[in-house]
Amino acid sequence: MKKGKLIGIIVAVLAVIAIAVAAIIFFINNNKNPLIGRWEYEGGSWAYEFTSDTEGSYNLSTISSDKFTYEIDEDDMLNLTYEDGTNAVLDYRIEGDKLIIKDIFEDDIVYIKQ
Repeated sequence: MKKGKLIGIIVAVLAVIAIAVAAIIFFINNNKNPLIGRWEYEGGSWAYEFTSDTEGSYNLSTISSDKFTYEIDEDDMLNLTYEDGTNAVLDYRIEGDKLIIKDIFEDDIVYIKQ
């Protein structure tokens, strides 16, 4: 086999490997739960903190922290179940670094990712 042909084969194999690695990285980054992290209310000291794909807490400054479990239902609603058994079903959306939750009056409450 000629040297030029061998170099061409090596370059082609490296290109395929590079594309595969890029695809894996893209897949991993796009499947991360976008809720995970701390989201602070833009007008005060309240915050949601989603610590995993199923758990989080709602924090009122340094005064209290209410833990909850959560899931996203088939209607893309955020279902929270607090430790005391209280449930909340929230209409939400994420726009960039903002978590926007509709309150009971259909007003948007904006939380900023920290």
